[in-house]
Amino acid sequence: MIKYYINLTNGIEWIPELEGKPFNYIRIQSTTLENNDWTKLFRELDYNFLMDLATGKRCLVLDTSAHKQVGKVIYHGIPLITAVLDRFWYGRQTPYTVKGNDHTKIFEVQYQRYFHRDKTKEKEQVKSKLRYFNKFLTGDKVLLQGNSFQTENDNKHDFYTKIVKDVQKT
Repeated sequence: MIKYYINLTNGIEWIPELEGKPFNYIRIQSTTLENNDWTKLFRELDYNFLMDLATGKRCLVLDTSAHKQVGKVIYHGIPLITAVLDRFWYGRQTPYTVKGNDHTKIFEVQYQRYFHRDKTKEKEQVKSKLRYFNKFLTGDKVLLQGNSFQTENDNKHDFYTKIVKDVQKT
């Protein structure tokens, strides 16, 4: 069974494609990825999303991109979240690739610094949040994927609002 997560805002364009399948909303911001802000990224991840991943459900994050076929949340965020959670929860090193380039060594340095050397209050809160799910872990890896397409509706808020309102009517 696949758990669908619509990334706000542009991912809303996927809703008609789901043809009535159940979904949840999530917000993974590309600017957070651009700033390499792991604290904000993991602090803002939804608890239902993390619970689904911890309990072995296959999760699919759906998004669109204004400038390219595959958006930053999909090509950078999903592999990063997968690599961090696989390492944190299961102790397994997942190859970390972005746009086909292997960044595993860079990732490992950042992971070690973030999760083992830096002891700031904010980072400790993130670690505590992720550690909470240890008791629910099933399987041996995180089952997370993403999918996107290029959109011409970026910043057309009326377009996205209409889709959400139409869904609420059904």
